[in-house]
Amino acid sequence: MISLDALPAGVYSDLSASRAGTPVRPGIVFDRDGVLIVEAHYLSNPDDVCLEQGSAAFLRRVQQAGWGCGVATNQAGIARGYFDWAAYRAVAARLNEILTTEGCPVDATIACGYHAKYGEQHPDGDFWRKPGPGMALYLLHHLALDPAHSWLIGDKASDLGSAKAAGMRGGIHLLTGHGRDAGEREAALALADERFTVLAADSLLDCMALFDPEHGFLSAGDME
Repeated sequence: MISLDALPAGVYSDLSASRAGTPVRPGIVFDRDGVLIVEAHYLSNPDDVCLEQGSAAFLRRVQQAGWGCGVATNQAGIARGYFDWAAYRAVAARLNEILTTEGCPVDATIACGYHAKYGEQHPDGDFWRKPGPGMALYLLHHLALDPAHSWLIGDKASDLGSAKAAGMRGGIHLLTGHGRDAGEREAALALADERFTVLAADSLLDCMALFDPEHGFLSAGDME
């Protein structure tokens, strides 16, 4: 059994205090690059952090509804040796500064620096790196999020795959970031089944129309 409390060296979290054991609430796990912030190839410079359109407004809306919000991000640039954890933390600090100024800081961020083809390997690397469930499970546990009422929003099918593997309610695939890459939307939609709902939106701004404060995310059919 892999511990959700003792993170391996290649996984980093800024969680300050765990809410594990408190009453569960609905929540959202966000991918970072290409979802909350504009995709920048192997981002390592805090000056390059720029919010995607609608990020702050959407975060404020779901937080005002009482939903928990966490971020789970693969950081293959660390495994590839493009930058180190100090550079990652500088970028994360800049994003937190921006979100705090906007009145919508997230509850926690977890990052995985493992990659099966690069860097130091770890026996549980595939568990932590998306589409593995590790980072989503970590946030669900420590932020006291109910998986049956929680969603992941990402720009890659692998993001949504991690949510499905973690037993979450569903995922929303965006066309920002890598979302328009060949096959990504199709692969994301193909993950849907009777236990896992997949919705599609162009951006976080468009997710506003899918979100109901009382009922969560609604499909087009639900809104008719």
